[in-house]
Formats: sequence, C-alpha cells, structure tokens
Amino acid sequence: MTGPHLRTAPIEWAWRAASGSLHGLRWVDLMVEPERPEFSRSEDGDAFRGPALDAFLPPPMVEAAADASDRGEPTALDGLALLLARASWMVETRSLLWTSGTPMPEILTRLVESYGIDVEAHRNDPSLLVNLRAQLPTWYPYRGDAHRAMKLLESALDEDLGVTIEPDSSDGEAFACHDASWWATRGAAAGTLVIEGGLTRFAPGTEPACPVEDVRLAPHADLSGPSRVMFRLLPAWTTPRLLPQRDA
Repeated sequence: MTGPHLRTAPIEWAWRAASGSLHGLRWVDLMVEPERPEFSRSEDGDAFRGPALDAFLPPPMVEAAADASDRGEPTALDGLALLLARASWMVETRSLLWTSGTPMPEILTRLVESYGIDVEAHRNDPSLLVNLRAQLPTWYPYRGDAHRAMKLLESALDEDLGVTIEPDSSDGEAFACHDASWWATRGAAAGTLVIEGGLTRFAPGTEPACPVEDVRLAPHADLSGPSRVMFRLLPAWTTPRLLPQRDA
C-alpha cells in the first residue's frame, strides 16, 4: 500500500513528460476498471489512466476485456487506450503548456526568446527553459538593470557569467579608445592616464563619471570574460566600461 501522492495526476504526468521519463507507452494504465476516475494514477504511481474508455462499454464487453487482461491477452480496448494516451494527456494538461510546469519544455523556446534570451543562453535545454520561464516574469518589470539581468541569468542558468559589475566609485578603470566627445560627456580630463600592469589606466581619483547607460565590468581572471548573454537583457544603448581582471 503506497502513501498519498504529492502531486495531482496531471501535474505528475506533465513533470515526468518534461523530464523525458515517459518514453514509449509503458506508462499507460490498461487496467479495466470502469469505476476508476479518468486521468488518474495507479496506486504505485507509475501508471497513468487516460480517458475512461471502459466506462462507455456494455457490462458484458467490460467483463470480457477484464478477463482477457487477466490472461495477458491484448484487446481492441488496449489498442485504443494506447493510441489516445499521449494526445489525451496533452489535452488534459494544456493549461500547463506555457508555464514552468509544462510537459513540453521545447514549446517555451518562443516565449523565452520573446524576452530577449536567445539560444546562446537557453541552448534548447529543457531544464534551462523551465528555469527561465519561472523567473522571467519577476525580472521583466526591472528589465534594463544590469544587476538584475546578471542575477536572473546566473540563477536560471546556474553558472558564473564571468564578470562582476563594479560600483561607479571603484578605482582602476582601464582606458579604451573613444572619440573626444564620448570622454568629454563623461567628464574625462586630459593627462590622467598611466600605464600599470600592462594596461593603460586612469590615474586614481581621475576616472571619468559613469552615466546611467554605462556599466563598469570586471572580468574574472579565471574565466574568458563577460558573457554576451547578459547584454541581451540590457538596453541597446548600454556601454560596457572595462576594469582590469580580478580573481573570482
């Protein structure tokens, strides 16, 4: 005798379908029991009963099908149940299709990409698609914020993006070539550059101001540098500002 199931039958079926554990049709419950409700689970939780086809048969046909099942003989009822099983369960769980509990994670590709996260990030990986679908709605009201974009991606993808966002007051920014008007907008003064550690840098205390569209990034020394994935979630006018690599 098993204990109570922790999920309803439709949610459990959707979860198993998404995880890829429902290959073939061995999961279809072929027991002939007209009294059992449709779209339910067996007591051991490993078989799923779809539409109650046996409930629509005359009693003599139900008895004949049950006897054949006891003898291990296939019946037309078994064939019909197997034929309709996956399609009927997909219809039963249709309200979950576009949620993080979907039985078909691949369907979330279009939804996730509509938020600006392309295949470079989700990699068509079912678990990543589900994680992103679960977290994107809470991120969306704060879209455009670099810190929230990084937090979302590192949480959903469960990996280090290889970069730290530094505060505007941090020292040691590396110099990158832009035209004079670009630096003037940021308050850069002439003659404030020094060479240190093989990089041209701004002398301490002379780093130019950081407008709202600028993001100061320090790549981790043990990784290849900032991931382009993060910039997919930032406004197109965002300007990265490079700081020397630091230890992760």
